[in-house]
Amino acid sequence: MPVVPHWVWGVAITLTCGFAAWKGRAPERWGALCFYGAWVLTIAVYDPNGVATQWAIFGVDSVLLALLVALALRSDRYWPLFMAAFQLLTVLTHVGRILDDDLPWWAYHTAPQIWGYLMILALLVGTLNTWRERRQVAAIAPTADPG
Repeated sequence: MPVVPHWVWGVAITLTCGFAAWKGRAPERWGALCFYGAWVLTIAVYDPNGVATQWAIFGVDSVLLALLVALALRSDRYWPLFMAAFQLLTVLTHVGRILDDDLPWWAYHTAPQIWGYLMILALLVGTLNTWRERRQVAAIAPTADPG
């Protein structure tokens, strides 16, 4: 069974969040900051020897969910809704493990990776749309500041 190397995630999240910080507006920048910060905290609190519930990561993921929901409620963009929805699935994966200790280890560790890649995709699409919008505004009115 092919497995994605761990370094692919680090490269993908770093490039996407960097792109969002560089070309995005405030919502993309906040989303990237929260997402990248949660990833760094997850690395710091991850227990590589534990097959039980990762309680510290559950806490980080729950805080990230609250931040993304707040961003989605305040933003005029659609991508934060998708990002928050995928993060909700990540939190529900933890809840599933809490409620059923027999949930297979591989499922508990694989599902959040899938949701994470979909979150990267949501942030990337949102940033690309914002960047494209800024370029269109600049082409129409070259003297206007696109923000």
